[in-house]
Amino acid sequence: MRRGGGPSVTIRSIVFGPHPSARWLNPWFARESPLVKLSVDVSGGADADAAFRRAVSVLVRHCPSLKRHVCAGADGGSFLEGTGNPTDDLAHLLEHLIIDLGARLTSLDTMSGVTCGHLAPPNRYDIFVECDHQRNAEFVTRLAVWAIDRAAAGRSEMPSLYSALRAFKRVEERPNLLRDVSAFGRAARLPVTQAAPVLRLVRRLRETPR
Repeated sequence: MRRGGGPSVTIRSIVFGPHPSARWLNPWFARESPLVKLSVDVSGGADADAAFRRAVSVLVRHCPSLKRHVCAGADGGSFLEGTGNPTDDLAHLLEHLIIDLGARLTSLDTMSGVTCGHLAPPNRYDIFVECDHQRNAEFVTRLAVWAIDRAAAGRSEMPSLYSALRAFKRVEERPNLLRDVSAFGRAARLPVTQAAPVLRLVRRLRETPR
């Protein structure tokens, strides 16, 4: 949690598997696709509505393809507009961010997800998203949480999320790149000024204990 009651998203668990009970909630889940289940606690802070609006503003700049997402549960509106329940809206935005980022690493033809709120505590959510690789799913969910946490707080300066995904993929293929920022930058096709911050981010999120 952030000091002073600011917005935050706290990961409780990341579980990769079939999750058969979740398939009743989204008929678009492919029968053969594994799911990643991300359980989080979401706090919008003192002004949760503003935190959601800040998160949307920042993230659509970093991930413009979010604007093209189709959401069956948005009642005809865009999930980017919100429903008036800001913690629900932040959790739903997180689901779509995971899909947007995960689509760049997956071999699946399509990806779908669903967000489920708990009755108690009311700020706890389980997010299920299709995926095909556990390591990729874990990194993507951590990256999405890190990004939405910063975006909700209005911290728009962050390395390119798409570059971080590309860099993670290179590091998974060649772990020795973690020790050499110059080689890392060349392999990930990053300018010199971006290589170091992206490498720090990949190290941090890739090595987070399970």
